[in-house]
Amino acid sequence: MSVQELESCWNNFWFYFLANMRGFDRKKELNLDEVLDEVVDKKQYIPDFEDWYETFLPEGEADEDGEFEQPNFLSEKLTDELDFAIEFHLSETRFYLNDLCIGNTGGHFEAWFISFTEFLAFERHCGHSLLLLPMVGIEKGERNQAKQYISAKLKGFPMFCEESDSLADCIVNGLLVAKPYSRLPDIGLTSSQNHCVRNVLKYPRHLDAVKAINIHLEKLMEVQ
Repeated sequence: MSVQELESCWNNFWFYFLANMRGFDRKKELNLDEVLDEVVDKKQYIPDFEDWYETFLPEGEADEDGEFEQPNFLSEKLTDELDFAIEFHLSETRFYLNDLCIGNTGGHFEAWFISFTEFLAFERHCGHSLLLLPMVGIEKGERNQAKQYISAKLKGFPMFCEESDSLADCIVNGLLVAKPYSRLPDIGLTSSQNHCVRNVLKYPRHLDAVKAINIHLEKLMEVQ
């Protein structure tokens, strides 16, 4: 599936996509999906959401674990050497850079693979970099910049624009990392965050794949 094929159901897709992200309103003590239910006028913007959802993720075709044998997926090329893809299941959404699954939004979630600086670089190579937002990690010093960036992106969606600042704040809350990324010799950028594939000290089984992806990401960052 291409991004262009989603244009006919753009509002439905993005409501679903954001609702499956980790995020929360600290003051109201609501998760992001609950906030979206409050602020989006479904009758105006996504009146056929339930029908679309059943078509996009047909429950009757999923196995007992909520996975599809032939799931819907999106793929985009970042560079000649680096692709990203997203695979949609009932139980979780999986994110890939080349062949490495960098995380998922399921019950046993993995996230925070991509630094905010890398994420900003993706936009120079991909017009739909917002699709990688669930895998971004934001350090405390980047919070305000990230909120402004995400809010500006959400203003491009009529159903989100009036509450873009509050939604961006909820999203950033779910993307914050406890400790900054660090660079290790012969490995590259790594994370110390739990549930992060890039935490190679805790999850060494991913070491070789992370090293390979880091090489591509460093090249991507060099391209202006």
